[in-house]
Amino acid sequence: MIACPAGARYNLGMWLFPGFGLFVGILPFLFIFLVLNLARTALRESRGGRSPVRGRHGWPGRAAAAPSRDGRPDGRRVNRVFRLAYRLGGRLTVSDLVVDLDFSIDEAEQFLGQLVDSTRVTMEVQADGMIYYEFPEIIARRRRDDDHPVRG
Repeated sequence: MIACPAGARYNLGMWLFPGFGLFVGILPFLFIFLVLNLARTALRESRGGRSPVRGRHGWPGRAAAAPSRDGRPDGRRVNRVFRLAYRLGGRLTVSDLVVDLDFSIDEAEQFLGQLVDSTRVTMEVQADGMIYYEFPEIIARRRRDDDHPVRG
């Protein structure tokens, strides 16, 4: 601190730039904020336009669920969908994913469409227009488990 003629004490920034002391004091923090914001924007753009620490709607939360770089669905989400299919007897609708797994409608349709391979996941359209995604392996396993209950 430097003493001024009036006896009051001023910091060096106020002595060098009278009237701009507050500005000089927050200038380093403003610079750090701008650099971090620029780095966050660059990271977001390098990851396909989504921030790794923000959810689908921009709020903090789980990362956005996008297909991997080779176009296949994310493995964790596939696991969650298969568990839901097992819990619901091997037949799912788009609404099941929206309600139980917090997918948007568009995400659920696209995700289930990517899973359809005519072996593990098939798409069945009913006469009334309802679309069901069936998991034949899970349906067969559930039938087998129902036929041969485990005794304990």
